[in-house]
Amino acid sequence: MTWPIRSVVALGFAIALAASAHAHGGQYRGPGAVPNPTTGGPATAPRAATATGTNWQLWWEHNKEDLLRPREDDGPNSGSDEFYLGVRRGVVPRASLAPGDSERMAAANALHAALVASTDRDTTTACMVGLAKIGLDLPTRRLSELFSVRLSAPNQEVRETAALALGIAGRQDAFATLAALLRGDEEGRKLAGGKEEVPDRTRTFAAWSLGLLAGRATDAEAKAKAFELLESHLRDPADRSRDLRVGLVHALGLIDARPERGAKERLLRYRIVDTLWAFYDQDLGKGNQLVQAHVPTAVARLLGRGKDAEHERSKARLVAELAAEGRVNAIRQSAALALGVLCMPADEHADDAACGKALAQYFESGIDQQTRYYAIAALGRIGGDANRKLLLRLYGKANRTEEKPWIAIALGLVARQRRLKDGTLDPDLGAMLLSDLRSIEVDSVRAGFALALGLCNHAAAVPDLRGLVDGKFLHDVQTGYAVVALAMLGDLGAAGDIVLVMRGAARRPFVLQQCAVALSHLGDADAVPALLDMLKASESTATMAAIASALGELRDRRAITPLVAALADMERSTLARAFAAAALGGVADKDELRWNAVIARDVNYSALVDTLSNGSSGVLDIL
Repeated sequence: MTWPIRSVVALGFAIALAASAHAHGGQYRGPGAVPNPTTGGPATAPRAATATGTNWQLWWEHNKEDLLRPREDDGPNSGSDEFYLGVRRGVVPRASLAPGDSERMAAANALHAALVASTDRDTTTACMVGLAKIGLDLPTRRLSELFSVRLSAPNQEVRETAALALGIAGRQDAFATLAALLRGDEEGRKLAGGKEEVPDRTRTFAAWSLGLLAGRATDAEAKAKAFELLESHLRDPADRSRDLRVGLVHALGLIDARPERGAKERLLRYRIVDTLWAFYDQDLGKGNQLVQAHVPTAVARLLGRGKDAEHERSKARLVAELAAEGRVNAIRQSAALALGVLCMPADEHADDAACGKALAQYFESGIDQQTRYYAIAALGRIGGDANRKLLLRLYGKANRTEEKPWIAIALGLVARQRRLKDGTLDPDLGAMLLSDLRSIEVDSVRAGFALALGLCNHAAAVPDLRGLVDGKFLHDVQTGYAVVALAMLGDLGAAGDIVLVMRGAARRPFVLQQCAVALSHLGDADAVPALLDMLKASESTATMAAIASALGELRDRRAITPLVAALADMERSTLARAFAAAALGGVADKDELRWNAVIARDVNYSALVDTLSNGSSGVLDIL
């Protein structure tokens, strides 16, 4: 099988990797095929026969980046082995492993050399995304120039990647190029190789890139300029491509206009919100309600949590959508997700108690299963004592296999919010979840409870969680999430066992990647050598993809020199070298979170279009 580089690695629980895997990709986004919004069938090849779009694991994989972000005050928990025995092994602070400027430039130079010499799509796209993530101009070439010349490449994926790379790199000098591509005018057609018209897919990736650029801009004028361009195309009835419209909606939501920066940005934010709601209110037919369903989450990203007049209007509108008739399910789903971002805990803003009750009511009596589960996630996102009580009430009546893992994770989110706010733990909640964990017989359900306990920071769960780590790989889901939960609990004593599990997981890409997530969180010094040994020995595409993703998770400067050597080794296969390029971009990434984490968080992954995510070439699929 030929594995094109530019798509997600479907690290399925059955590990029947039927979907394509690209070496500049490698993001695991969940176990099941997400329903295709057009056909109702799977958007990718099925990854596990029993998984569905309502599985909690899909939500976790889209939202985990921020939830697992290491914090400077994180350390061993009281009650853990390390609290009593002290830090052992080679555990070091993550910041001290990060590459410096000279090492990042070495990675960029190696990627540049490989890009210039490349004649294949896989290496070309992997090197471009890697360079964009590093974001450093080369001594002899600016990144914007390096990517722009590839906008006219004969391969469509190379052209799309070049357009997207301009935004990932955050180069403000790329605005004119991206604007021309989006307009599809004479200059845009010239950039695209003199075509009769710029393909809608290329225009869509240009729109995403403009949103990313505007989000990084520090100048209010630059943000306003991007808004005016994006807004004009969202209003243009000639731009009927659903992919393009979804890209425009999300791009507007990425502009990041913050009122505290001054009057210009405050005004701009409300202009963007007005534009998005105006598009949402158009009668475009049911076929386009899937596109309009992306508006609530884009608005929520712009506004964030709050209680000003615009927040209150938006909340009221979204609560009404939960009960509205004649709308596609995607609208209700996005309304639930957006409320989770906009609302405040009722003990901080009493009016928002009604939002929590509406979400709980939909879970109890609503018909659409995905909306029900998004409503639970939203209650967890909002947090506060009132929502804790609501969730506990729902938990008492929930079925164990499908519903309780969702509610357990939501309760964990509430506990996490409380801990981050004032340092207060919730031992009663942790004890309840741990007691239920011990009585659960289904490994995938235990996995959800493991993550919930990690979110609760319930250190008493460490012995039980260690017992869930299965080195024989009989329960991949359980093992993968148990090691992540141990890392969330700061159990440094488990690092050695996690490395051993990872070394044995060459044919278990999902477990391998979760081990890397855990070891990254713990800062274990043995993880990188283990992964590099595995990369050298591996002939499996799925394993190479998982290792590339894992090395990107670890961000350890010691990986750069061996990866540079692997990229330059012409005796390696093209695919192996392309995965080395992807790993280099991850290790030397300029940003703390992956470039598309802001898009993945609270996205309605049930309302997909091809360029957002199709398991192979959407913006959510690229590492």
